[in-house]
Amino acid sequence: MSKGNKFVDPIDVLYEYAPPPHKTRLEALRDFFYNSEEGSCLGRTPKLWLRVFVFYLFFYIGLAAFWAACMWGLLNTINEDTPTYTLDSSIIGSSPGLASRPVPPEGRESILTYSQVKKSWLSSSDWLPSVDEFLQEYQTTVNNSKECNYTSGRDDENMVCDVDINSWGDCKPNGTFIPNVCMFFKINKIFEWKPDYYKDLESLPQEMPEDLKNVINDTFYLFPAAKNKVWLSCEGRNQDDQQHLGTIKYYPEQGFPGYYFPFRNQIGFRSPIVAMRILEPKHDVVINLECRAWARNIEQDRKEQIGVLNYKIKIE
Repeated sequence: MSKGNKFVDPIDVLYEYAPPPHKTRLEALRDFFYNSEEGSCLGRTPKLWLRVFVFYLFFYIGLAAFWAACMWGLLNTINEDTPTYTLDSSIIGSSPGLASRPVPPEGRESILTYSQVKKSWLSSSDWLPSVDEFLQEYQTTVNNSKECNYTSGRDDENMVCDVDINSWGDCKPNGTFIPNVCMFFKINKIFEWKPDYYKDLESLPQEMPEDLKNVINDTFYLFPAAKNKVWLSCEGRNQDDQQHLGTIKYYPEQGFPGYYFPFRNQIGFRSPIVAMRILEPKHDVVINLECRAWARNIEQDRKEQIGVLNYKIKIE
């Protein structure tokens, strides 16, 4: 079709197509790194590189300033001593768990084994915290602690009540040596959590062991102030387990005194400990042991191990 054709755009006549010069791969690579004709490096002239540098300089300065402003705002909302969300508004919730040492070496279905020869609990996993490591914390002195009791309680909320290992009787550690079959229990710390105590015998749960009900009954009549505690019970899961477990004894008492609570991140705070000694367990038999923490506001869930701990123990 000729250039004079009325269907041809007149502007087309101003341009003539010329194919790019043929370059070998080596020449194309060389011109990419530095093109002497255009004065470009890596495909850009110095002027274009300056524009890119200035753009990203201001971009990252703005990004850093935005991040710093966000961090400043976040840190100003955080109190190092008090969590922002507590109890029901937190992920932890308002029902503390029951913790113990020793810990089953391979989960709740594994067997805790006590060696009468070595006078210690055996563990197959090096990463698990041992009883010795757990008790080291309680064999040191805390300057901010005081001796508390049910009568005086704790006058100053910033003070902490001392945990006296001398009250652990036959389970008192001598360095890293514990001469008897003992287990140690504590309540997991939850900020601002306070126990809701049983006020009378009628409020005791029906599933509570009868032995513990008798202890609480005696406490109500003989020393009413001491009823303000989180109670602890340990027993065999079934009748055979109870016979194999035999008699157990708690030190210093069968529960966690209420004057230790609430936990408010006090300096030197140490969770109260209940030491339990198994006096005459049957040897070379797997015993299913269940321990529970009792208060009106402690939930009990065997599956999630909330307020309840299940063990399989064996004495060799």
